[in-house]
Amino acid sequence: MNEDFNFSLEEECILFNINEEACHKILKKYCKYFLFKPSSLKKADIYKNIEARYVPISIYDFLVSGNITFNADKILKKWVDKNYKYREVDRFKTKYECSFTYEDILMSRNSGVDSLLISKLEPFDLSKSVKEVDKEKLENDANIAECLDKTKTSIYKDVVKQIKNYDIYDEMSVNENNLQIKEIFKRNILLPIYLYNFTYKNKNYTILINGQTGKIVGDFPISKSKILIVSIIIFLLIFLVSFLIVYLI
Repeated sequence: MNEDFNFSLEEECILFNINEEACHKILKKYCKYFLFKPSSLKKADIYKNIEARYVPISIYDFLVSGNITFNADKILKKWVDKNYKYREVDRFKTKYECSFTYEDILMSRNSGVDSLLISKLEPFDLSKSVKEVDKEKLENDANIAECLDKTKTSIYKDVVKQIKNYDIYDEMSVNENNLQIKEIFKRNILLPIYLYNFTYKNKNYTILINGQTGKIVGDFPISKSKILIVSIIIFLLIFLVSFLIVYLI
């Protein structure tokens, strides 16, 4: 294993800038404006597992090179005949050469904290790093090879998404992948993060708060009944407005 991955108490860290009480206020405000949160979800269920943790992060640049080939369809026409749907398409095989860099990617070295969620917590002011850390708040390192594989998979998916968004075809699927993604290690650092873990209807949920800025990310369970009620209200409003327009005209 690369010595760069060996965790040490000498590793730089960003200190917590907000306390637990401030986090409660941030989460309370977040909950207040989350429209589709189930009414039965009690605040106590959310607050009971609050943890302040220094999460080990490795910062990388990732170099993407090589090529990727897609099967691409351009839909020319659609029609319906009795119980069947038809479409006329032009089908192509298109190849893209890639050479670019993803810079300063934050990769979580903790298996319980997803790198994608960490990236959504940015920005962190890395210039304020110090070499003092509360040992009680340390998170354990995960398998580095596994973390790198997950990060590279996310980058690959992003490359495919960017190509699809850029191109003119209606449908695209990967035919052959010859991309190489090479990591360049830059530094290790510990990031201050509050973790809110709670369970609702036998499903686990995690909310993260940036311990430096207070930025919050994560998902709440969604109440299907509330979505239904809001959908009905919107439908009735649209119907009423349409009726009034027709009636007044």
